[in-house]
Amino acid sequence: MTPDAAAPSPAVEVALHLDVKTFLVTSFPSPWITAPDIPAELEPFLPEGYDPQDLLDASGLGANPTGTGIGAARLRLDLSRGPFSFQAHHELAVLTSATSASPLGGGASAGVGLSAPELVDLTWTADTGDALTVRGRTDRLVLAWSPRGARVALGRQPVSFGTGYVFTPMDVVNPFSAATIDTEYKPGIDAARVDVFLGATGKLTAVGAWAGPLPPTHPDAEPVDLTDVVLAAAGQGTVGLTDLVGLAAVVRGDLVGGAGVISSIGVVGLHGEATVTLPDEEAVEQDPFVRAVVGADGRPTTTTSLAAEVYVQTNGAADPADYLDFATGPRFSRGELWTMGQLYAALSVNQEITPLVTGSAAVIANLLDPSALVAPALSVSVSDDATVGIGGFLSIGARPDEVPLGLDPTTFALVPPTQDALAASVNSEFGLYPHTVFMNMRVWF
Repeated sequence: MTPDAAAPSPAVEVALHLDVKTFLVTSFPSPWITAPDIPAELEPFLPEGYDPQDLLDASGLGANPTGTGIGAARLRLDLSRGPFSFQAHHELAVLTSATSASPLGGGASAGVGLSAPELVDLTWTADTGDALTVRGRTDRLVLAWSPRGARVALGRQPVSFGTGYVFTPMDVVNPFSAATIDTEYKPGIDAARVDVFLGATGKLTAVGAWAGPLPPTHPDAEPVDLTDVVLAAAGQGTVGLTDLVGLAAVVRGDLVGGAGVISSIGVVGLHGEATVTLPDEEAVEQDPFVRAVVGADGRPTTTTSLAAEVYVQTNGAADPADYLDFATGPRFSRGELWTMGQLYAALSVNQEITPLVTGSAAVIANLLDPSALVAPALSVSVSDDATVGIGGFLSIGARPDEVPLGLDPTTFALVPPTQDALAASVNSEFGLYPHTVFMNMRVWF
């Protein structure tokens, strides 16, 4: 080739894949809200066939088991040419019902069909009635440029920070709840991201992500301010065998600073991170708070892996009677926090039973209640591109006291209990969760 000959243009690489998943999830809640007792003097005036228990069951607040069938198909397109790449995922989810497992939202989520705040509305829902939900969402739509030593990405993409496994204080954008069955795909969020790589292990990251509940074009949207965005800068470097990480962020108006470490002692891996949050001056919760986790992991055999963590959040409720108030607060409601107490521990084990069969179990405990969530699971690879699994979430802890509904003596309508009555009936955190079992199948094309 002569010196002035043009170099051949790199070819466009195209990859198209389809992931199909199905879930059957059944929850068994404990009695909490119960039907009212009918005063004897009102019985002669009841409408024919009137049964308050039927009305309670129809409301979804009763203790009857609930079942949900979920199907999801995710079409994945990846394009690349030289330093440029483009990724698009569209997920279609079909749910046979959308009932909550408990009045507090406790219980398992399948993990498919999850959403996130959208700067550009790319979600649609079909009009199929109450018994069936059909929803589509473009979950990835990101264009990236990767010059030497850097990567710039713009569009809908997952964003994660931190070192924790179960508890993730530094993951300030859409973290997963530990009661999520399938965490393969974290919901994408509309963001601009820049990563600069320093040597073999160093990295600097800057992210600006949309976190507002409504896109600016929505007719009900208010003027955009810092409460609608997450702005974060993170860094990572290595000293000897230890990785050090740091984070500075503005999260929906809150100032957040954090630091973390990843290291090892012999064959035991160690990790930890902590954040300090200074709430926005208009936030309901004004006091600064700390979230921190320390953990260890290892492989006692070639087929066994263990991990353990201890977690504290100082803004959590110290008394079970305050859980309901905490759970209806903005941080819990938007998924930024998923635990209501102050001190937790988690232990998990993953065991390869045969090359095609894997078992796992995890225990997540509120140490101050005390209460716990136990999550066993079994996964079987039935082919190179298909698996089936079964598992569950078993709740351990004092159940809430039963609280009867009121009865309007004029209309015989059921009257919900007051929030104070519900709050006073709570005895433990994970005691609020229903027992849940699930079956799932995954196929990749």
